[in-house]
Amino acid sequence: MVSRYVIVGLVLLLGACSSSDEQGISKDPKEVDLVKAETVFRSMCAICHGDDGKLGLAGAKDLSQSELELNEIKAIIKYGKGKMTPFADRLSDEEIEMLAVYIEKFKP
Repeated sequence: MVSRYVIVGLVLLLGACSSSDEQGISKDPKEVDLVKAETVFRSMCAICHGDDGKLGLAGAKDLSQSELELNEIKAIIKYGKGKMTPFADRLSDEEIEMLAVYIEKFKP
């Protein structure tokens, strides 16, 4: 059975080998590729937040209960908050926006 870490590593490696334009990431939040956003979420966020955003591992917030606006979500992804690691050095602005739009789907 392939380790989760091997899969995460491959996803990150593949993402690093292509540009944002090749990944289909749009600056317009209405046009983001949610399939690609889900891949990024599962590889970088689900470890603590869970696939449904509710896991709460290591103090991670329940994303389904978030009242944050899109710009606030993007800022937390980019700069971190509390125990959450900042991702500004690992994700492009386009990937951060794509991820923030994806995270909004967890809200009721």
